[in-house]
Amino acid sequence: RCERCSLPNGAWVVRENGRTVEVTEKDAAAAKVRGLRAVKIQCGCCHRVPVPQGDMYSLSNLIWLCRGDHLRMDRALHKRTRQANKDRTRPLLAEACA
Repeated sequence: RCERCSLPNGAWVVRENGRTVEVTEKDAAAAKVRGLRAVKIQCGCCHRVPVPQGDMYSLSNLIWLCRGDHLRMDRALHKRTRQANKDRTRPLLAEACA
């Protein structure tokens, strides 16, 4: 189970109007046909504190999260990475002004 939302690994859920309901795989397929969003929960291990800032080998730095919670937890890190990658493709301001 995800340590944040408590959804079991491998479960199917349907999200509608801000609610998350656990369903069977057959019901998930039917929900998709009706245009609802059905998602299979996939959990994995992630770092509580990003590796460069913490001890990457410490078990106390690891947490078991579903993909959604993992992405929400790393949102700020992903934003910084996207910005750094975007800035790398831009010409330097000094060169643009010269």
